[in-house]
Amino acid sequence: MTINVNSPIEQNVREEMVVKRSASWFLFVALISLINSVLSVFDVHVAFLLRLWGGLGLAITELVSVLAHRGGGVGSIAALIINGFISGIFLVFWNFARKGHKWTFWAGAGLYALDALWILLSWQRPYISVAFHALALFFMLGGVYAVSRLQRLEQPS
Repeated sequence: MTINVNSPIEQNVREEMVVKRSASWFLFVALISLINSVLSVFDVHVAFLLRLWGGLGLAITELVSVLAHRGGGVGSIAALIINGFISGIFLVFWNFARKGHKWTFWAGAGLYALDALWILLSWQRPYISVAFHALALFFMLGGVYAVSRLQRLEQPS
């Protein structure tokens, strides 16, 4: 017995996997942003490679953390709450995106693109962070196309 790799079932499974992988970028961004926020609140100075890793996180959460340092202890608690809320938004995007909701890919990628634009316009050496943002955006938007292909496969012929 041979398996037809181009069967509609195989194509459907393949596209569902692409949707879930694309959606996982929202989870990744949320977790990295939250980790960066916690490290910043506890004033942990990270090594160079971990700093590169943080380039995938949200710049807005880094801004909140920097501003919180100026506010002292209360500012640190506020930063964790605000950054938790921002990361929570990306967790919501992840939840709906993995279920195949196209709007969440567009909305989440749009917010992440605005974050990248802010980095580009305001940071002195934004290249690595912008490159990471571009890579994540590429995969996030791949989910839009995978959902579209899934919808075409599910339409009756």
